[in-house]
Amino acid sequence: MNSKIFIMSNIGSSSNKYSVYIKNKSKTELILTLNNNNKGRKKENSIFSIIISKLKKQNIDLRKSNLIFGVRVVAPGIFFQEHQVINQKYLSRLKEIKHLALLHIKPVLKEITIIKKHFPKAKIIACSDSSFHKSVPNYAKTYAIPNRLTKKNQIYRFGYHGLAVQSAISKLKKEKKLAKKTIICHLGSGSSVTAVKNGKSIDNSMGFSPLEGIMGSTRSGSVDPTLKISSKILNQESGFLGLTGNNDLRIILEKIKKQKKSNNNSKEKQALQIYIHQVQKAIGSAIAILNGVDLLVFTGGVGAGSALIRKLVLKKLTFSKTKINIVKVDEMQEMFQICWKLTRNKELS
Repeated sequence: MNSKIFIMSNIGSSSNKYSVYIKNKSKTELILTLNNNNKGRKKENSIFSIIISKLKKQNIDLRKSNLIFGVRVVAPGIFFQEHQVINQKYLSRLKEIKHLALLHIKPVLKEITIIKKHFPKAKIIACSDSSFHKSVPNYAKTYAIPNRLTKKNQIYRFGYHGLAVQSAISKLKKEKKLAKKTIICHLGSGSSVTAVKNGKSIDNSMGFSPLEGIMGSTRSGSVDPTLKISSKILNQESGFLGLTGNNDLRIILEKIKKQKKSNNNSKEKQALQIYIHQVQKAIGSAIAILNGVDLLVFTGGVGAGSALIRKLVLKKLTFSKTKINIVKVDEMQEMFQICWKLTRNKELS
């Protein structure tokens, strides 16, 4: 079989997404997409059993195919800013830092184990979620801590949501809408704001890990380290969950709709105010970094999906008469492009 099968696996903090592409010399075809909420993730083998079964109906036997997996990796470190083939060295280094991105690294390690179990001969490629931010200048990514600690432990603001931001940039370029000074406001279960100049990232609101910056579904966002709150609480028990008891913004917004307008002290309304304030503050920072803004782009399930959230965010940005755009990003397509480029290398062919 001359065709190659690419399976993209995006293990997010709130959902798992899969896309299957078939590539030959003449064309590329997306043949399957699957989404599932990882709260209700069934037995570890089930998703790949479903993929195998669905592709068999299309007369594609994955076990006999030239198979390449792409896996989104969210992990701090210069080493992890590169897209690369996953080998034993990569896995060992990823295991060493699994405590540094609790919502991402452990699930990805589990995913890789499952892939190896089902498809031991398949190549697996790590698609770095921070690679796009390699262009961030040193003064923007360096913490004001002793240089010896920075260099020894590689403590930098690596930034994340890079695959989503790159997808947005690619779409804007294709449509000839990309402006010189663009801000990408990626809002979802995790949220970040990226300042983009001439198509390159010059700052991102996330830091060494995705915990820094804007609050999320279960993440606290930036917190003074003197508080000495455990990483588990900050990553998994905070954000909307910690403030309201619910980590789903859609449910929170529905509850607010049912509340009386006079009830401004409800925990849901207060949580929403905190969130909107943090997003506005991050956008304001990006405007200052860029010395203005030509285009403000909303992406992500919340950013692109909620007109109400966009309206609330923009309330305090009326001073800036900038163009607003909504982009539905395709991280899976971005991952596929990364994997295809890497597999064209003779060593991987």
